[in-house]
Amino acid sequence: MENPSYKKILVTGNRGFFGTNFEQYIEREHPEIDLYGFDLKHGQDCRNYEQIEKAIKGKSLVFHFAAFTHTDTSMRYPELFMGANISGTLNVLKACTNHKVKLVYISSSEVYGTLKPGLEKQSEDHSFSPASPYATSKAACDLMCQNWYNMYGAEIVVVRPFNGYGFYQDRRKVMSKYIEYIEKGLPLQVYGSGAQKRDWTFAEEIVKGIWAARNLPAGEIINLCSGKNYSILDVINILKRITGRELNVEFIEPRYAEVGNMIGDASKAKRLLDWEAKIDLEEGLGKTYRWLKENKPIAYLGGEPKTLRFISNEGA
Repeated sequence: MENPSYKKILVTGNRGFFGTNFEQYIEREHPEIDLYGFDLKHGQDCRNYEQIEKAIKGKSLVFHFAAFTHTDTSMRYPELFMGANISGTLNVLKACTNHKVKLVYISSSEVYGTLKPGLEKQSEDHSFSPASPYATSKAACDLMCQNWYNMYGAEIVVVRPFNGYGFYQDRRKVMSKYIEYIEKGLPLQVYGSGAQKRDWTFAEEIVKGIWAARNLPAGEIINLCSGKNYSILDVINILKRITGRELNVEFIEPRYAEVGNMIGDASKAKRLLDWEAKIDLEEGLGKTYRWLKENKPIAYLGGEPKTLRFISNEGA
């Protein structure tokens, strides 16, 4: 049931990938909502408690997207990811608890790591096995949210999106990077064998699920995923069909501690939110390809230091 008080909403990280898609969805579908953004691009930092408390005070609901997210970059700069993501989320939790504001925390499927042997899918009670500093920081924040609910009775919902792709995505992410490299005639680099699988879910569908999650009771945790997985080589074959081109693939050394297989269980989202992913990977990649051809690759929209962006985009 809709809460009529959810009219003044703060979106942290509103200039990032999910944040941008979410903000545009709300402005398009719910123009009656007053949206407030909070992002490093605006000179605002969740690590600054005074700033985030001032932003949260007087709001009725907070969606906390803000985080440094690139897995490879986190392996080079673990202190940045662990420090920023955890301290920023701690400040958001404190401010929301102090001002009695409901929080929807955007976690990640990365907290699960590789699907455990003997299981078909990763449900919300799958054990945590993060495989990178980024994933570890998200697991810590996810657990903090659960702790704040249990210890303080804070109004918190945790959402775990699986591998999102789509419009406005950072050019370092595999879908955007591959499409950019296809247009430039560059080889598509594949870690290891390319057999590693992910549950790819179109961003526009994920943000609809995140919005629906606002009405879940405090303490609830929910996956947003397609319930299907595809390997990196599957992705490349789909891109071949979409573009009609022969693609040059370059196999490189496996990534350290690579997650081998992710596939989410979306049954809880279907039951509690009447939400399910309807756009399959080929359709979603087609939309993404056409959008990127028209709009060009997006430089990183978050707040990592400029030098990290240059490092991450070498060869782009």
